[in-house]
Amino acid sequence: MRYYCTIFFAIFSLQFLYTYSNEYQNPDGGKWITIDSVPVPENTLVSGNSPSYFFGLASYDSLNIVMAYGDFMSGASYYIIRKTSDGGETWFDIHEDISEPKYANRRYLFYPKKDLIIVGCDSGYVLRSTDDGNNWTYSKITTTLKDHENQLNFMWMKGNIAIMSYSGSGNTFISRDGGENWESLFANNKAPNGIFPGNFSILDDNTIIMNGVVKVDKDKYNYYFKSTNAGKNWSLISDEFNLDIPPSHLKSKFLNEYIGYSRENEVIVKGNGGDIKDTSLTTFYKTTDGGKSWNIFAEFIVPGQIGYSQFIVYDELNFFTQKIEYGYAYTSNGGDTWETSEYFIYNGTYEYGMSFTEPIFLTPNTIVKTSGPKLLKYVGNSTSVNESKSQSFSIYPNPAGDFINISIDSAEGLLAREVQILDLLGLVVSKTELTDGNKRIDISDLPRGTYFIKVGDKLGRFVKM
Repeated sequence: MRYYCTIFFAIFSLQFLYTYSNEYQNPDGGKWITIDSVPVPENTLVSGNSPSYFFGLASYDSLNIVMAYGDFMSGASYYIIRKTSDGGETWFDIHEDISEPKYANRRYLFYPKKDLIIVGCDSGYVLRSTDDGNNWTYSKITTTLKDHENQLNFMWMKGNIAIMSYSGSGNTFISRDGGENWESLFANNKAPNGIFPGNFSILDDNTIIMNGVVKVDKDKYNYYFKSTNAGKNWSLISDEFNLDIPPSHLKSKFLNEYIGYSRENEVIVKGNGGDIKDTSLTTFYKTTDGGKSWNIFAEFIVPGQIGYSQFIVYDELNFFTQKIEYGYAYTSNGGDTWETSEYFIYNGTYEYGMSFTEPIFLTPNTIVKTSGPKLLKYVGNSTSVNESKSQSFSIYPNPAGDFINISIDSAEGLLAREVQILDLLGLVVSKTELTDGNKRIDISDLPRGTYFIKVGDKLGRFVKM
């Protein structure tokens, strides 16, 4: 069987770029503008790897956006929600809590309908407005969660459906009326097949896709379920996606009942805890049959970081992912080409900003994300992306034994190019030349493990058994 994969090394050289006031630039040409920023307490760093002060970001449409910020990391006690109705040109506060904390820690912010804004909080509390932020109510959804004990781990919402998953066994709750009334998602607090629910994709007010993990012996199996009656009943989609990783490291998002994306992070080179950091591999998968089968959509090797964390999908063409520490990758053509950056250049200086908040799409090619204490809006790519990065070739068989085959169309312009095999440390362990569209390479002398094939500036991965 042939496997087609494109590997993107997230390693970039610093270079001088012209910048303009209020604009952020990256080496691949993407341009961002600052549409808002939040106060930075005096006892924290403004520049360098500054922490993020945003706790939430959501939009109803391309003009109406809300964001929440605070600074609990340095001991301050405030939480403020701001809103714009013109796509970020002007902002105004719609909720302020600047005295002693009135509420449990706020975790997730949603703006699913024109007048509805909702904040999921720890310990089973919900902060909610039904008049576009003019008035707010604060209530507890269940008495089974204790104050200062149960943390809100994840929350999902679309339309009238909202799901909150808290720490502790069986603490997953659903609302089917926009967050006003809540109940346990599963009968007797037990999910189907004894799974640990890991992620939900809410498609509409009736259809929900759920994935979770079951441990069988030493293996962990990722199961996909679908509900067509707002979570009241579930049917098994697939149990063929076997990943031996904790469920918190697997994240899935579905556009509809057939097309979905999933993410896996793994450490491929372990650091020494000092000057040598871990090297991670982030793999994105795509399904077109509702989760029954998955294929590699993109792979990124990330030196010195834990890999890509949040990702958002607008449609099959527009996909954006970012790392917590810094850096992002964006495609507007379904993965054929990628715009990537490890940093921004602002007023002629390199700037890194951590981002714990999931970005949002306003339109197919307009993105809003946080970067440290700043809120940035993507306004387009000012230069052409190097399309050769994303051209793919096939490596088969994979996994391989004593030989691998490389197949590529001559139109790719790679003929008479040197073929290099690299190990996980990036060291060249073998060289040969590609003289036609198919090349058979002897790898019998290589130890078992994972290797990379480099032809020109194109990269692929294979496993030697």
